[in-house]
Amino acid sequence: MNNELPWFKFNVSEWLGGDIQMCAPEAKGIAIDLFAQLWKKGGTLPDDPEYLARLLRVHPDPCSKALAMLKQCYILLETGSGEVYVEFITEQLADMEDTHKRMVAAGRKGGKAKALRRPKQSSSKAVAKVEQSSSKALAIKNKSKDKEKDKEYIDARILAGFLLEEVGKTSVKSMTSSVASSTKPIQRLMKKGVTAPEIREAISWLCGENMDNGKYSMVVESGNTLLSKWDRIVLGMNRSKKNGTSKKGRKNDEYDEPDTGIRDI
Repeated sequence: MNNELPWFKFNVSEWLGGDIQMCAPEAKGIAIDLFAQLWKKGGTLPDDPEYLARLLRVHPDPCSKALAMLKQCYILLETGSGEVYVEFITEQLADMEDTHKRMVAAGRKGGKAKALRRPKQSSSKAVAKVEQSSSKALAIKNKSKDKEKDKEYIDARILAGFLLEEVGKTSVKSMTSSVASSTKPIQRLMKKGVTAPEIREAISWLCGENMDNGKYSMVVESGNTLLSKWDRIVLGMNRSKKNGTSKKGRKNDEYDEPDTGIRDI
């Protein structure tokens, strides 16, 4: 079915604002080639790093790391039967198959001569193949929905590790929490509507522009403090973006409410 359409839909907003932005540049590049191969191969590929490395023409080591990162961010999913897939590719293939079935039904109903001239056996095989592919795509789609709650936890855990890693690099504040203890507060922050890319940007800002001569203007060393100080962090970041400079030397209560920028809660 996918060979009838040599392109797939690419949502720019979802790419720029989605979980893929949490991956390394190398993983993003491999992901594009992987999407194209999945589209060409019918939606699934063997869950075999060595095979995928050869297929994507990438060295096995960086390919394995990229595949692991894509799985960790729930972009590359497992079927449970030794194959992998990407949800939006599967959905588009399922939509194409559904459109094809409707066209076949309309052709039969209208009594088109061309459809009537087709051999019975070939027609039956084609319909059976479409129905089988459609059922497989639907099963994969339903399974991916069941993993939505686990995905939120994984995202929060990745961000907790990133927070502690960035704080550790500054050597200004010792790490007083673990990834496990910081995951739950970050997950609570995400449940309030804050996206993973927004939290990642805030962490980077806290360990960058927020510093003045080796000192924090706002100290955030764990998920709990990130959650409790989120509104103040948003004010500081958006004011910094508005003026195009960092806020060195300013007190936190001097920040004004911005008109645009990252959302508070």
